[in-house]
Amino acid sequence: MANTFTFTLVSPDGKKLVKEADILNVKTTNGVVGILANHADLVAVIEPSILNFKLKGESTNINISGGILHVKDNEVRVLAESYEEA
Repeated sequence: MANTFTFTLVSPDGKKLVKEADILNVKTTNGVVGILANHADLVAVIEPSILNFKLKGESTNINISGGILHVKDNEVRVLAESYEEA
């Protein structure tokens, strides 16, 4: 079992970020969700918040204006209205 997953963040203006991650945390309409490798399939609505992901202990924060979270087959896709690295 791999301990990382592929994380893709895209927005309608064409911005795209593709990274590997150990963990991703983001605020959804149902509360904060933590995603680890091999997470169960999931679709959720993201609230405006700070998305955080880590790889090998290095943490990255991204301001996100809202969007959709999709988790399937060890890949996490975030379709964001807009985002900016913090």
